[in-house]
Amino acid sequence: MIYPEFEDVLYINREIVGGRGAGLCRDGQNRIKSAIVRMQGIYFDKDPFPSLFDKAAAVIHSLVTTHPFLDGNKRTGLITGLQFLYDNGLSYEHDVSDDELADVIIGLADSKISQEKLSAWIKKKFERYTELNR
Repeated sequence: MIYPEFEDVLYINREIVGGRGAGLCRDGQNRIKSAIVRMQGIYFDKDPFPSLFDKAAAVIHSLVTTHPFLDGNKRTGLITGLQFLYDNGLSYEHDVSDDELADVIIGLADSKISQEKLSAWIKKKFERYTELNR
């Protein structure tokens, strides 16, 4: 399984916000690292996020709700989760509008959508496709 690295998340934020990126808020570095470790975690011999969809939802949720950046947290979280799925062989269905994506991410940020509901939504929007040639 291919997980995002700290530098990947910084790069995504730089691309979204432009220039050098939004900059990290206080303790932002630890918040990003925690989000990445959280999605990989095995706790008491059990994986709390067994599917790719659950892992993507976990990293999106962490980045959106802990605000590691001064700007672009929702966009950075979403793109990090989408890139994780793509890196692991899942392709995004293009029938999702920008408005629907925005509604879901804003709903997550406003605690109107749970991480579990986000995972179920992601699962509906992705399909397995051919292995990526590396």
